[in-house]
Amino acid sequence: MKENPNLFAAGFIASGMPKNVTAEDFKTIPLYVTAGTNENAYATLVDFTARIKEAGGTVEFTILPGLDHPNACDNAFSSDRLDWLFKWKKE
Repeated sequence: MKENPNLFAAGFIASGMPKNVTAEDFKTIPLYVTAGTNENAYATLVDFTARIKEAGGTVEFTILPGLDHPNACDNAFSSDRLDWLFKWKKE
């Protein structure tokens, strides 16, 4: 998204570590983040989403209690979350 900020209407991070980006990179791109509490990336994603909100961005964050990375990834793409992602349109 950083290289092509006008390409996507919204983004989705499913249990991933944000790399080579800052919270500022997402202040104009709505973002949905999911993370399991037993993942290595959990604390990083909690902090990252808080910084996006502080920068004025739109971010949804769903915590998946007790899930490790494989299980969190398997449970990330619910119909409600995908509906949220695909409701955004580029103007």
